[in-house]
Amino acid sequence: MLAGGCQTVPPASPSADTSLLPAASRETSGLVCTAEGFISINDSGNSPELQQLDAALRLTAVPLALENIDWEALAANGEQLYIADSGNNRGQRNNGFIHRVHYQSNQAKVEILPSLNYRFASYPASLPEPYRHDFDAEALAFADGSLWLFSKSWDSGISQVYQIDPHSSQQQVLTAQAQVTGLPGLVTDAVYLPATAQFVLTGYQNYQHNLLRFALENEFNAFVAVLDRQFQLQRLIPLPEAGQLEGICARDGQIWLSQEQSQHSPARLWREHAVEAALSEMQPANRR
Repeated sequence: MLAGGCQTVPPASPSADTSLLPAASRETSGLVCTAEGFISINDSGNSPELQQLDAALRLTAVPLALENIDWEALAANGEQLYIADSGNNRGQRNNGFIHRVHYQSNQAKVEILPSLNYRFASYPASLPEPYRHDFDAEALAFADGSLWLFSKSWDSGISQVYQIDPHSSQQQVLTAQAQVTGLPGLVTDAVYLPATAQFVLTGYQNYQHNLLRFALENEFNAFVAVLDRQFQLQRLIPLPEAGQLEGICARDGQIWLSQEQSQHSPARLWREHAVEAALSEMQPANRR
């Protein structure tokens, strides 16, 4: 299938903050770096489209002939994009989809390939309580020929790691291949760094633990977590100035983050030097 009809959206109004995303990207939920800029997606309630952003964050929308139930993550392997329709905050889905899209950023069309389909092996017979379960998975990364899906983990605070075959035409029944412990909150995105064999996760505090304080202060206490290839936590990097952190991508040693618009914070995309510095410090230890 081919999808075309790209639409260019003007950038946000002039501002001292050059990291502001256009209004059409206010619910950004996934991020991929390209040679020319970035690709983003929006989550549920928004159009099924890729949002191509240049270095100045000018947006070109690329509509897709797909359904956006709740798109929550974006990963890439070369020109192959993977869109995780995996959002499940309320716990009403025992399954999800990974949409496969062949995309060349310098062209105005994409090829949509058959989607991957999965379900959780341990999903309970009765619906779990909303925001009190571990069957919401909003982080996806491509590594060593597989897709790796990380649970948000509202209930346990321990992220479950699931392996997905990017070529299977059958529904895949997922069981956790690893667990990530020691995280200070919810996991919202991931990227894999092949040069150092590390996963880098984004997230923020589980505000369900203190709804009143969150409503009053709107502090997300965002963080980045660095894992080794065996999914063991190596370092936590707090980002107190960040808001609802939802996306991460890497390019030529640079780490870029995106946040969704929230009550007191705009949607933004920026280069995070603190994470780059921490990763640089870790490289000698990783080589030993």
